[in-house]
Amino acid sequence: MRIYAVYQSGSYSLKSPILVSEGFSLTAFFFPMFWLIYYRCWLATLGVGLIEAFLVLAVVETHLGLGLFWSWQICLCSLVGFCANDWRRSALRRNGWVFDSVVAANSKEAAFVRWMDFSDSPYVPKAK
Repeated sequence: MRIYAVYQSGSYSLKSPILVSEGFSLTAFFFPMFWLIYYRCWLATLGVGLIEAFLVLAVVETHLGLGLFWSWQICLCSLVGFCANDWRRSALRRNGWVFDSVVAANSKEAAFVRWMDFSDSPYVPKAK
């Protein structure tokens, strides 16, 4: 089972909630910059981009070789994979989304249904 954090829009709009999973993000590990841009984690994108530029300049200027570059690249991708969902949650909070609850389920769809069943949000329609 995976654990998901549920975020709702801070304004009183009918936006559907965003579910963010806990743990390692394999997609962010393999495509760190694309993942960060897609989820609009601008500060993390800037930080990872600066580290990438520093790595390239360090390898080019010191002639240490590609082996060291790829070692550091794997370390950086691992860091992004482990921290990506945390950075996404921070970006959501900065953009006005409010933490609602934590849901455990096998998939994101099942987590959404479970959240709908137990939520006391005024945006969730209840059966009468």
